[in-house]
Amino acid sequence: MTPRHAIAVLLPLALPAALALLPRAADGAAAGEPAVTCVIRGGQLFEAETGRVRPLGQLRIAGERIVGEAPLDAPIPPEARRFDADGCTVLPGLFDLHTHVMVPGGSMTGGVAFDPELNLATHAAFGVTTAVDLHNEPEYVFGLREQVAARPSLARLLAAGAAFTVPGGHCTQFPFEANSIARAEDVATRFEALLARRPDVIKAVVEHGGWGTLPAMPTLDEATLAQIAERARAAAVPLFCHVWTLDEAKEAVRAGARALVHGVFVGEVDDELIASMKARDVGYVPTLAVVVGAKRVGQGRTAYRPDRLDGLLAPKLAQALGDPNSGTWLAGWADYDEARFLRNLKRLHAAGVRCGTGTDAGNPLTPHGPSLLAEIGLYVEAGIAPAAALQCATLESARLLGRERDHGSLAPGKVADVLVLRGDPTRDIEALWRIEGVLKAGAPVDRAALRERQLGPQAQPRVRRFGRDLLPSIDGFDDEDLDSDWGGTWQGVADSALPGGKSRAALELIEVEGSGGLLIRATVAEGSRYGAFAGAWITWNPVVPELVDLAEASALVVRVRGTPRSWTLALDRAAVTDYDVFSAEFAVTDEWREVRLPLDSLRQAGFGEKVAPGWGDVTGITLSARVPPGGRSGFGEFELEIDQLHVE
Repeated sequence: MTPRHAIAVLLPLALPAALALLPRAADGAAAGEPAVTCVIRGGQLFEAETGRVRPLGQLRIAGERIVGEAPLDAPIPPEARRFDADGCTVLPGLFDLHTHVMVPGGSMTGGVAFDPELNLATHAAFGVTTAVDLHNEPEYVFGLREQVAARPSLARLLAAGAAFTVPGGHCTQFPFEANSIARAEDVATRFEALLARRPDVIKAVVEHGGWGTLPAMPTLDEATLAQIAERARAAAVPLFCHVWTLDEAKEAVRAGARALVHGVFVGEVDDELIASMKARDVGYVPTLAVVVGAKRVGQGRTAYRPDRLDGLLAPKLAQALGDPNSGTWLAGWADYDEARFLRNLKRLHAAGVRCGTGTDAGNPLTPHGPSLLAEIGLYVEAGIAPAAALQCATLESARLLGRERDHGSLAPGKVADVLVLRGDPTRDIEALWRIEGVLKAGAPVDRAALRERQLGPQAQPRVRRFGRDLLPSIDGFDDEDLDSDWGGTWQGVADSALPGGKSRAALELIEVEGSGGLLIRATVAEGSRYGAFAGAWITWNPVVPELVDLAEASALVVRVRGTPRSWTLALDRAAVTDYDVFSAEFAVTDEWREVRLPLDSLRQAGFGEKVAPGWGDVTGITLSARVPPGGRSGFGEFELEIDQLHVE
C-alpha cells in the first residue's frame, strides 16, 4: 500500500523567513570541522541532560548532525543558514511515544479524513520530531516509516507494527490483523514475522477491561507476556505494555516490560509498584492527553485554543477540538478522577521512575502534534517542574527507546532535531505554544506550507468503478485467507469497541458444498447505549480511504444460511461520518438461500446526520446481527454462513 498523496515538501528556496539564506562574511569551517550548514545564534539553550538553561552563543549544525557550539561573535560561513534566536529558548525536538498515525484525532463524528502523512506533518510543525506508532497494519506502517525518513517536514516515524494480544482482546477490533496469541507456540511464529520488518518497539496488551463502561475482555497472561518480553530483550527491541489498572501495571513490570503505556488510571500507585519499576528501570508513559485532554474538551476547557493551533490543523479538526459537544469514548465513565491520574504520575516521577511522554494521538480529541504540548502541560499541572517535564519529553523519552546516543539532547554529534520557542518554557510552560521554528535532522520544517495545505483543497482518494475496474464478485471465500476480491480483509466487528458494549464476533473460513465460505459467530449482548451488534466488516483499504463507485450496480446479492433471525447489511460510505449508515435487513434461515438487496432499498438507520443517497463513495461493507437501542429481544449466540457476496 502507498499513501494517497504527499504533503508539500520544503523547496530549497522556499524557506521560512527566519531560516532564509543570508549573505555572510566569507569564513570557512575550521580545519577538520565538517562544513557548517546552519547556525542558531543567541538566546538560551535547554540542556536536557541537566534540566537547566544557559546562554547560547552559536549552535552549529553540519548536515543532519550538531557540530557543537561557538562564541556569539564567531564568523558564520556564508553558505550557512542563520537563525537569530534572541529572546528564545532552543530545545531538542520532542517525542510522542504513543500514537496511531492512521487516525486523525478528531471527534467520533468529526468527518476528518484519514491521512497518515498529514498527521506526521502536524507532529513536526508542533516540534514533535519523533512519533512512535503503537498499533498499525504492518505492511503499511513499516513502508511509511521508510518513505518519510528523509522528508524534512514530516516527523520521524518509529513503529511497532501490530500489537501482541489474544483472540477477542483489545486491538482485535480494528480492521487489520493484530499479533493475536491463541497458544504459546504462536509467540515464536509471530515474532519471527514481525522481526523481519525491523520494528523499533514491541507493543503488548495487558487489558482486562471491566472498569467504567468497558466490558471484561481476555488478555495476555503473565507467562505469555514474559515470553514476549524475553524475545524482545533478545532482539534488543524495547517492549511497551498497554496497561490501565494497578494490577495490570504490576503484572507487566514482573513480566519484563521496558515501559508502561497508559499507566495507572484505575487504582492508586503504591510502594510495591514504585519499588519494582525502579529495580527494573521500567518507564512510565501515562498518555494523559487522551483521557484528561479529551475530557476537558467536553467540559468546555479545551487545551486546543485557536491561538495555540495557529492554523496548523485542518479546520474541521480544529473545530471539533473546541466544541464541548464533540463525542469521545469517555462518556459514562463514572469513576473518572482527574486528580488521581495526575497524582499517580507525580508520585512515580518524584520517586525517581523514568517518565517519558506519549499521548495516544489519533484517538478522539487527541490530535497529532498539539496533544503532546498539552501532555507536557499536564505534567506541570501534576506538580512536575517545567524543566523536568521537558526532560521527560526529550532525553528521557529517547532513553526509553534506547536512542539517546543520537537523540534527546543538543550535544555535539547528535541528530539536529531542534525546537525554537519564544520565551522560557522552564519558567512558563505556556511558551511551548510560541513556536518560532523547527528543524528535523538539520532541515527546517515548513510550517507555512502546512498552513496552506490545511486551508487548501484536500486530495481525492482513489476511486474504482464497478463494471470498469471491478468484477461482480466481492468475495467467494475460496482463498485461504480473509482477503476479498475487491481488497481489504474481513474482520470481526462488535459493539465492544464502544462504551458499555459487550458483544463479540469471531470469523472462520469453512467449506461449503466443495468450495469456500465464511462463518460468523456472533454473541449479541446488552450493554452499549448505541444498541448491540456483532458481525463482520470489510474496508477496501484499512489505512487510507479508497472508494468504490457502485453507480452502475443495482443490487447486492449474498448467499447465506444460519441461526434463524434477521441480519443487517450496511454499505459504509465516505459521506457518512457518524453512525447513520445506509443499511437493509434480511432474514436468515437454517436453509441456504440467496438474498437480493436492491441498492435503492438501503436507508439510513442510526445516529447522526442525514446525507443524500448515492453509491459513488462506498468504503466497505458490514454484516451484523443487531438489537436497536432499548431493544429487549434478539440477544444471544448466532451463526451466519456466507457462501458468496456479489454485485449485479
